[in-house]
Amino acid sequence: MSISTVNTSPLAAPTRSRGCVQVSLESVQLLWRHHARSFALRVPDDAMRSIGLLQGDVAVLENAVDPRPGDVVAALVEGQSVLRVYSITHGRPMLRTADGHSAPVRADDIVIQGVMIHLLRSRAGKI
Repeated sequence: MSISTVNTSPLAAPTRSRGCVQVSLESVQLLWRHHARSFALRVPDDAMRSIGLLQGDVAVLENAVDPRPGDVVAALVEGQSVLRVYSITHGRPMLRTADGHSAPVRADDIVIQGVMIHLLRSRAGKI
């Protein structure tokens, strides 16, 4: 079985025909029904390390799910797909890094691409 893995290049909406590569996951037992709205994003950095997302992990996301406060989301920020924590502050949706080193970004100013539903990590650190 394979799923689409989105590169960290700019994407308005993840698709299998643009910005994706196929990654084989034959050694991983997938415990969810694979939908066309599912995609994966390799964690690009350690900004989310404090909540357990390590650089090189693969986040599996769905783009037809509405985010709730505390959800990890993929978003297009300054031309890059990033993983951030979705929150609501003073009634406004915000995105923040788990480590708090970057200023929060107003979520209504960016494109949320999907909500994380699973995280994949191999023992060797590569999937």
